[in-house]
Amino acid sequence: EFRRVLFRSMKLSEKLKKLRIKKNITQNQLAKEIYVSRSTIAKYECGLLIPSTEILEKIASFYNVDVSYLTDGVET
Repeated sequence: EFRRVLFRSMKLSEKLKKLRIKKNITQNQLAKEIYVSRSTIAKYECGLLIPSTEILEKIASFYNVDVSYLTDGVET
């Protein structure tokens, strides 16, 4: 079970990092936009932490994507 959840979170983390790099912004810049710390962004991108629904909505809005794109196959 843990491995399956970890795999799903890695999928989300990869999407988060890819979107940030595509937009050419730093973790710090994204953190300021969605009102979290830079270390929290790093944890999201490493798969160590899964964003709350509220944060996922902020991230999706910032990147102009659907929340479902971010959460496809992810348990939140």
